[in-house]
Amino acid sequence: MNMARMWFITAVFLGLAHQIIASSGGDEESLQWSKDLCSQLGDEYANLDYCGEIIGCTGADSKEKGRYLRNSSRSSAFGWRLPGSSTCAWPGPLIRVERGTSYGLFVKGNVDKASWNYSMHLHGLHISSMGNGDDVRRRVAGSDVIFYNVTIPADHMGGTYWYHTHSHGQSYHEMKNGAFGMLIVEDGDFGSVDAGVQKFMQNEQHLVVTNLLGLPGKFEASKTHLEFVKDEWYRLRVLTMSLDSHQGVHTLSFDHPVGTSPDSMSMTSPLEAHGPCEIRTIAHDGILKFKVPSLKEQNSYTLNGASRIDFAIRCTSEADIIAGGKPVSMIKIDNESFPDKSISPFEGGIESESGTWSSRRPYYLRDLRNEIVNSGDSWTIKMGEHDINGYGYSTSERLCNDDHPNSKFIYNHVNEWYIKPSMHPVHVHVHPMQVVSEGGCDDYEEGEFFDTIMYRNDYKNPRKPPCKVRLRFADFGGLTAIHCHMPQHEDQGAMGVIFVEDGPTQPDYPRVYKCTTPPCDEPVDIPLVCAK
Repeated sequence: MNMARMWFITAVFLGLAHQIIASSGGDEESLQWSKDLCSQLGDEYANLDYCGEIIGCTGADSKEKGRYLRNSSRSSAFGWRLPGSSTCAWPGPLIRVERGTSYGLFVKGNVDKASWNYSMHLHGLHISSMGNGDDVRRRVAGSDVIFYNVTIPADHMGGTYWYHTHSHGQSYHEMKNGAFGMLIVEDGDFGSVDAGVQKFMQNEQHLVVTNLLGLPGKFEASKTHLEFVKDEWYRLRVLTMSLDSHQGVHTLSFDHPVGTSPDSMSMTSPLEAHGPCEIRTIAHDGILKFKVPSLKEQNSYTLNGASRIDFAIRCTSEADIIAGGKPVSMIKIDNESFPDKSISPFEGGIESESGTWSSRRPYYLRDLRNEIVNSGDSWTIKMGEHDINGYGYSTSERLCNDDHPNSKFIYNHVNEWYIKPSMHPVHVHVHPMQVVSEGGCDDYEEGEFFDTIMYRNDYKNPRKPPCKVRLRFADFGGLTAIHCHMPQHEDQGAMGVIFVEDGPTQPDYPRVYKCTTPPCDEPVDIPLVCAK
């Protein structure tokens, strides 16, 4: 690439990509996509709908990071920033994408830490993990720029997802120092045309809760507070990211602020019987529940270190948001404004079963409980600290089905997998898992879909049966990564890839926009040998 062209992309991005969006408790940076930029960057990108850039960056030194965690700057030792921004903070810039749209995401390495390899994983998205897509084997460093073709299927479910580095051997260190952020797929047709529900789905707030230090109970939040109008329904999108390598689950809860009690609160609303807030789940891991919202009210939730959860929430008084047993943020109440009573997660505002609605289910998220599973399409998974089923990660080997040595993972087949109890969350790229065990699996509700499942050991019940899940290899073939979502364990070898036969894949090129010292991000051969 010539220098004039490289200057051009930088100049255009500086003008288009940096925007600050005012939000409660701090500012929120958002990546801005440009429609014109794609054709301006070259013919090979002209067919894309939008283009944008994100850059690896360095902020506070990792030794200093502890003192920044409660600082409003949220400085990162390693992170993501936008062109024209000097901010290197956690979480990284918010990324929003539309269904049925193609994006050119240009990822630049970290000039200040040229020896560090960055990569981009769009966690939870149902997109290709091959070619110039979301292949975890891709790398970029220094001032080089690589190109990701991120094409969101037209029937992709809208929801709350996230992105993070995924450079094997460095994932833990880079995520620990802040290289992650929230990603939102806009809803589109989600299943209800009710005007109140439509308004509710757009009346959103965001919060990222993270345990960057990796120590039990040491959680922080991206915002000091959220501002709610009293008695108004909100959609609260929450990303929880924990780096605790010994504790795979944590509790997120909502309660009266420390030092107060219900007796001291104003009892002006019958909703106070719920505590300060009435809370119902609408989605897990970016995937709407089959029936929305949940009829069950809760103020405490058990989540894993890679969970996203969307709540329907309304509050009558201030509330602490508690993670790991300690307040990390709070909900402040605007008592002066009048709540918009037309907003409701229930159709017709009927707060009972008759007001719930059925979410629209794309093909890859349809109910699989009555599907036929072919002989050979079942597999047992035992996740360890350094391995999966006894096999450590290898770039030259793939995971095969030891339960059925002559079988393969076949495109469009429904698989039934048995996840053995362990202390390690199982994450599958591209293809979400539906819990089909009767009664569910620990905190994972029967019938719902998740992209990460933490099915815990029970030492009082050494014969605890496996968690039975099903998934359909729909829309995309090729490599699919599976790993423990404790990043330290993934780096230590608790990761592998399977190969889905006969399905569509994505081309390798274009893939590199700027390469200082070739080769850069060369395509990696598909491993043909089974792990032994």
